[in-house]
Order: sequence, then C-alpha cells, then structure tokens
Amino acid sequence: VLEEWRQGSPLVELDGNMDVLALDKWLIEPIIQLNNPTLIYGPGSTGKSFFGQFIAVIADAGMNHAGLHVEPSNVLYLDWETDQTELGSRVTMIRRGLGIEGASHILYRPMTQGLATDIERIREICLDHSIDLVVIDSLGSACMGEPESAEVVLRAFGAIRSLGVSSLCIDHTNKE
Repeated sequence: VLEEWRQGSPLVELDGNMDVLALDKWLIEPIIQLNNPTLIYGPGSTGKSFFGQFIAVIADAGMNHAGLHVEPSNVLYLDWETDQTELGSRVTMIRRGLGIEGASHILYRPMTQGLATDIERIREICLDHSIDLVVIDSLGSACMGEPESAEVVLRAFGAIRSLGVSSLCIDHTNKE
C-alpha cells in the first residue's frame, strides 16, 4: 500500500464528455467544495475562528442554516490557536444558540507541529473516522514557517490535498 501511495495519483484521460453537473458538488453550498480546500482570512479578532466553529457545528449536525446547504459530515478540528476547553465551550454555545440537541461528534486535536510533519497521523485519523471536513485553525501556524514563503505554504497545501477531504483553512492577514 505504501509503495502504491508513493507512486502518486494515476494518469487519467480527460475526454471532454464529463457530466458538467458533476462539477457542482458542495459539502457546504456555496462555501466549501467537496474534497477541496477553502481559505478564509482577515485581520485578527474578526470572528474567523468562531465562523470555522459554526461551520464545524452545522456540518456535524447536517443542519442547513443561514442560507447554507449542508451535507452531514464527520468533522476534524485541528487547532493551533486555542485549547480543548475554549473550543468545547464555543461549540456548546453555538449548538445551544442553534437549538441543536444531543451530543456533538466533532473530533478535536490540539496541534503543536506543522501539518506536513504530522500529515501521516492526520491521514490515519481521517481514514479511521471517515472524516469529510477538516478545519485548520490557523494555516499560518500549520505551515510552521514564514507564511510569505511559497515553500512552506505549498508544502502545507500539498499535505491538505493528500487528505482527499474538504477543508476549511483559517488564517490571519499580515499585520503590516
């Protein structure tokens, strides 16, 4: 299996006869495409993480809300920013505010190293738990390097793409 994975993706021929409607696939319409990364960014303290947590909650619940059409999803939240207590309390507040009863099934993992460094373990988690959506908070920390460096950003997005799931990447604008 490892040898096959190292060979990379198979070569396919694009014959020009694809069902165009097949391209219109969303995990959360119209924000998060199926099996592709989505990036939101902005200045600090503008609600990006709360938005990511809101997305995680409605995806986990399979709840259409605020004009978003949501496919029920298994969610993994990778966190370089806060801790389990902070995130757990926010998820609880969002769920209560939306009137969602029962238990959440969002998986949480605090992160201390770069995404590319830890990608094999993250991939195992995604496979073991049939993860559909990974929330990465924050991309700059996940890169573990200067965010202005193409090398570290390309390595992080290569790691994200290797998961084969939808992702929501949250990042901050440069303070300068």
